[in-house]
Amino acid sequence: MLRRFSEVMGPRTILWSIVTVQATKAQPSASPLLSGFGAVTRAFSSRSLWKGAFVDAFLSRIKNNGGAMNGKKIWSRRSSILPEFVGSSVLIYNGKTHVRCKINEGKVGHKFGEFAFTRRRRPHRTTIAKGKQVKGKK
Repeated sequence: MLRRFSEVMGPRTILWSIVTVQATKAQPSASPLLSGFGAVTRAFSSRSLWKGAFVDAFLSRIKNNGGAMNGKKIWSRRSSILPEFVGSSVLIYNGKTHVRCKINEGKVGHKFGEFAFTRRRRPHRTTIAKGKQVKGKK
């Protein structure tokens, strides 16, 4: 027997999904704190909108002074990438070394730490015979 979606999920779920879809559409932001982020901040942010994006004091000084970001070492992995940083190349600390990262428009709104991996990627290896190793699945 087929039932309507509203009978299964209830009217609140439908209303919530409509509000969510409308909130993720690109609309001009009224808040000056969100001037560069647009719909990206509203869709993916886990921080209050009135607070704005977190940016370390070191990075905000560079942004306010209009200094170049090229070749700067960044230890603040928790800072958000702002639109002012697009086109620059920075060195992000991964716990051991600094990893070079080119900032483009697609990275705006994300955190610096997302682009400098802290763990090495080791492919899984299985052993077949004594002393021999073969790549791949079992």
